Amino acid sequence: MASLDRLPMLEAMCRGYMGPISAAVYLPLLAGTNASHLTGTNASHLTGAAAAAAATAAESPQGGAGGPAEPLPEGATAASAADLILREHGEQISSARAKLQAFFERMDALRAADGSVCQLALTLFAERTSDPQLAAIMPTNAMRNAAGLAAQTPLAAMLDADLGVSAGLNTLVNNETWIQHILRETSAQRPALCVPPAFEANPRLDNETAHRVTHVALAGTYGRVCAATRSKSDVAALWRNATLKVFHVDACRSCHRPFNHAHWSLSPSPYIVEFQRNFEPWGILSR
Repeated sequence: MASLDRLPMLEAMCRGYMGPISAAVYLPLLAGTNASHLTGTNASHLTGAAAAAAATAAESPQGGAGGPAEPLPEGATAASAADLILREHGEQISSARAKLQAFFERMDALRAADGSVCQLALTLFAERTSDPQLAAIMPTNAMRNAAGLAAQTPLAAMLDADLGVSAGLNTLVNNETWIQHILRETSAQRPALCVPPAFEANPRLDNETAHRVTHVALAGTYGRVCAATRSKSDVAALWRNATLKVFHVDACRSCHRPFNHAHWSLSPSPYIVEFQRNFEPWGILSR
C-alpha cells in the first residue's frame, strides 16, 4: 500500500522484484463545507494496459468526523452523490489516475522488454472526508487488505511501499521446493506466518552512504566479487558491524525482538518464532 507521494518507493520495489505485486494507492479527497452531509468513495482500477473507473457514494452509517451524518437531501441518490464527488474532485481524481497510468505503462514496458521488473497491478482508492486531520492519515490496514484482495497468487507477502525486496528473496520465490514448504506451513491446522527479517541503514549514515548500503544489502554483493555468490551472510555482516540496523529497533525494541536476528544470522534453516506482545512482523501467508 502507498500514497501518491510514495510512488518512487513503489517503483523501486517493482524494479527490485521480478514477481507479481498488487499495490493499493490511497487518495484522500477533502470535501467542501457545503457538502459535509455527503460521504463517498471513488475507486479506479488499473489492470493490464486498460483502466476502468467507477465512482460510488452512500450515506455514512457512522457519520462524518464532525458528528452524525445528515440525511441525503430529498430525492438524492447514491448516483447523484457520486456525481457530486466527480464534480467537486474530478480534476484531482483524473490527475491521480494519469500519474498511476503513466507509472503502470512505464513498468509494463520494462517488463515486456526484459522481464527485469515486477508484474504490477495497481488499484486507486479515494476517500472523501470533511475532516482535514483524517485526510492526512492513510488507513494503513484497510489499504493492505485491499491490496491483498487483488493478489492472485497462492502466497502473498504484506509489505509497505518503503520496503525493498532482496535478491535472496527473489531467488527463494522461484524455488519450487521452498514454495511448497511455505504453502504447507501456512496452510496447516495451526497456520504459520513466514517472517523474513527487515533491516534499515544505520540512521547515523549520511543519505548517500545509506542509499549505497541499502543497494548493496538488497543486491547481496557486500564483500563479493560476483553478485552470483549473494548470500544472507552479506546482510548479517553489515548488521554485525552496525552498518545496518534491525528495522525500527530504536523506536520500538520489542517490535521485532522475537525474531532473534542473532539466531537468524547463524541458522541454515527456518526456525520457530513464538508470537509475543508488540511483535510487528511483516510476513508471507496463504491467501
